[in-house]
Amino acid sequence: MNNSLLANIIFWFVAFCALITAIFITVKRAIIQACKIRGNEPVGHNIRVILRGVVYIILAIGVVSSLSSNPGLAIGIGTVTGVVIAFATQNLVGNVVAGVMLAIVRPVRIGDQVTVLASL
Repeated sequence: MNNSLLANIIFWFVAFCALITAIFITVKRAIIQACKIRGNEPVGHNIRVILRGVVYIILAIGVVSSLSSNPGLAIGIGTVTGVVIAFATQNLVGNVVAGVMLAIVRPVRIGDQVTVLASL
């Protein structure tokens, strides 16, 4: 693959991402405004979360289609993305594991008397 083709792919991918982001922001603002007028703020939040997921899926499809022509680039970007996601979710995964362990072990039951800081 020559450099001009790679530069062209990168340019169009960035343009595609910018267009999708602009559309997403516009739709998000319209939904927030409509939900505030009607007084349904939680519904607006749910719709925003769904729209964000749809945009991420569309962007992922665009990335996969552009990287399918160069497997080395795809492996490199996948590795960096995996490391970033691993560091970003480290605290979340730790809290989930701790919650599961507390649910399994159940150190305190309803009706147990718990002393905090033993100041008595």
